[in-house]
Amino acid sequence: MSDPLESLKQLKYQPQPGRWERLASQPPKRRSRPVLIVGGLLAAALVAAGVFVGSRPSISLPTEIVSNGVRRLTALTPKWLELGEGESATVTIADIGTVTVDEGSRVRLKQTGPTQHRLELQRGTLHALVTAPPRLFVVDTPTASAIDLGCAYTLEVTDAGSRLTVTSGLVSLEGKGREVTVLAGMRAMSAPNRRPTTPVSLDASAALVDAIDRFDRVADTTALDAAVLLARPQDAATLWHLLPVAPPAQRAALIAQLTAFVAPPAGWTDAAAADASSPLMQAWWAAIMAFEPQPTPTK
Repeated sequence: MSDPLESLKQLKYQPQPGRWERLASQPPKRRSRPVLIVGGLLAAALVAAGVFVGSRPSISLPTEIVSNGVRRLTALTPKWLELGEGESATVTIADIGTVTVDEGSRVRLKQTGPTQHRLELQRGTLHALVTAPPRLFVVDTPTASAIDLGCAYTLEVTDAGSRLTVTSGLVSLEGKGREVTVLAGMRAMSAPNRRPTTPVSLDASAALVDAIDRFDRVADTTALDAAVLLARPQDAATLWHLLPVAPPAQRAALIAQLTAFVAPPAGWTDAAAADASSPLMQAWWAAIMAFEPQPTPTK
């Protein structure tokens, strides 16, 4: 067999002197495989993604659970916290207040941060005591959302729906396209496939509560007429909430009764009653919140 280097020397175009000898003396190079390179890049990307996901900060709020008199510290997180018989939990909501959750409840944290703290109560009862700017603290339920406006309240969730009772300040109950504001000493409810009910005072007569319930459920106009007649000055907030949802033909009687309790704002026109967010309705609402009715004399 002839010498390869001697054969190469016969080529017309020759490289620089000594190049062939240097190339021949080097060990063979392995050919790179594109598939392996791509696979390596993908593996590196997956590792990087795994590191990123693993390092994502989790959200939580410090929580103390009392179980049959024994206390232990834990945290409320996006995972459901289920309290059994004889258990209760107290959740510290940053620096704005606390929430106490009763036994048999199922609750979790959805969001916490400088712009909003948001819990979800799927069943059971919680008691909130919060001092914060409006809408900073929210509790979602299967049928509505309780939006804190600076207050203390109790929220109960059952298969029938949610019941909100306010003991201090005021809370907005929102769902199914309706927003009601529940003042201290009032209650409102929500049910599956229904809008939040018209708020009523805790000491309202059974007849008034029944009339409001019938109007909310089936738009019974005779029930609305009864509610107007049964309302007291303490029920001014209830009448105000009825104005936007009342049939136009019945608004005049509502306006007249509400005017007898709290004077409407300057420049009032009855057309403003159709929209709760109108400036005139909001001005009337502010007057109702400032109104302090005298207790009904007992007979």
